[in-house]
Amino acid sequence: MKTSARAPTALRCAIPGVFLALLALLPFYHKAYTIDDSTFILAARHALHDPLHPTAFDMPSGGTIIRVSKLMVNGPVMSYLLVPSALLGGAEWAAHAVQFALFALAVFGTCLLALRLGMKPWQARWAGILVTATPAALAMASTAMADTPALAFGVLGMERVFAWKQERRPLAGVLAAVLLALAALSRPHLGMLIAIGGLALLAQDQRPGWRGWLAQPWDRFLPIVGALGLMLLVIRVTSDPMAHQRTILDATRDVSNDRMSRRNGVAFFGHFVFTLPLALPWLVLHGRRLLSGPLLGTGVAVMGAVMLTSDRPPVILWMAPVAGLGLAVVADVLFRSIQSWRQRDPVPLLLCGWLLISLPVVFYVHLPAKYVGASAPAVALLVVRELDRLTPFRGRALGGCIAALGLGLGMLIMKADAHMVNYTRAAVKELIVPQIAAGKRVWFDGGWGFRWYALKAGAIPLATGQPLPLSGDMLVSARQDAGPMYLVPNRQLVRLLTDSTPGGRVMSQAAGAGFYSNGPGFGYLPWAWGRDPIESIALWEVR
Repeated sequence: MKTSARAPTALRCAIPGVFLALLALLPFYHKAYTIDDSTFILAARHALHDPLHPTAFDMPSGGTIIRVSKLMVNGPVMSYLLVPSALLGGAEWAAHAVQFALFALAVFGTCLLALRLGMKPWQARWAGILVTATPAALAMASTAMADTPALAFGVLGMERVFAWKQERRPLAGVLAAVLLALAALSRPHLGMLIAIGGLALLAQDQRPGWRGWLAQPWDRFLPIVGALGLMLLVIRVTSDPMAHQRTILDATRDVSNDRMSRRNGVAFFGHFVFTLPLALPWLVLHGRRLLSGPLLGTGVAVMGAVMLTSDRPPVILWMAPVAGLGLAVVADVLFRSIQSWRQRDPVPLLLCGWLLISLPVVFYVHLPAKYVGASAPAVALLVVRELDRLTPFRGRALGGCIAALGLGLGMLIMKADAHMVNYTRAAVKELIVPQIAAGKRVWFDGGWGFRWYALKAGAIPLATGQPLPLSGDMLVSARQDAGPMYLVPNRQLVRLLTDSTPGGRVMSQAAGAGFYSNGPGFGYLPWAWGRDPIESIALWEVR
């Protein structure tokens, strides 16, 4: 396929995936901010006054006032992308519109990359559909977090890497460097994608072996060098000048927690079963080999041993076979990719490396599904390569089943999340806004999306080391008797709002759900049915 014809073909191939994404995301265009959305929108608001240092401000978190630069482990990309929303007073629809546009670009980039790698138009079309049907990617597109730009810039950057390799046009090299740097400045583990891009440029389709590598013109790696240089330059320029020039590298080091590595390892391989559509299709396609060989049994045994020796043994013991399946499938993909590499086909090994870019996050404080969403294009491309081995009818049938299951789970996650965060936003309007309108001074204790809406309403954060409420003040807590509430013992409950409606849960210890965090207190499931309270929000009067 000629280069000039590739983009229009990719655009046509992307239409089904983009249309499905529009149908899935449109009902949530006004969804309230969730979890870490509040941090990014506050950074965007600060960027209006200090464009070069979006994290150089203080914010309430966990009952204390912290410097955001000490907490934020992401670059400034998402802060700048949310500036339109900040200019509109934090309008949710504006943030979601930006995310949808980026998600559509990710679908288009996947289709374009598929064609660039020599795949057929029908494979490119299905690759775009499978990216849309990836629960980890689709659900994050309904938030205001940095995972969707990381996904979009990552796949577009990799496509430009291959364009540079094949055509050596200067514009392709510049775009590859810029896009890969933007991906890493959205989520730092996307820096691993820069290494994958370097490996792609190193791989020789016709001259394998180290002699072929050494014989290459080394100027072909200029986009990789440019991406690294641009990333480091932006990190330095946007570092917090009031916190000893702290950068995201310092924040990442400070919040790392190797004690969570085993629990995170289980979560990582479990994501290939739950929120990345790889393990189940692979089991359908290669189940006979997996079931008859040692991989599956070894994977389950390894994951079981990891769970039993973890510092915090999880209560969901059946996660061992689930994570074991994920480990077995990833190992099988790796072994088959090495064989393809030896047969002068480096693409599967590059895609396998792309699957593993979030593996370093096992040393972070948690490894939720959002961190693996950037691997969705690699999963889609690996799967559609395998679909080509089937008859057209079986390939379409399996692709349709994968898409239906992924879209269904993604919709369940978004609906449960919207229920939780919309309730929080409504509670702020019901409990805080009227009190402030009546001339009361209102304090609040809580985080996540509640923090943004409380601050926007004019409430004062309750935090250790700060002034405390006085008699006659009002206090609203989004976590009853949690955080620094002990600092205000002389309080009387005025009203309590609790939502225990049976339904989907994305963050629930009782139901074992932890879509946004697999840390202590939450589970491994991206979605679960529950009857426990979604949130309890209390209004107190200080005596």
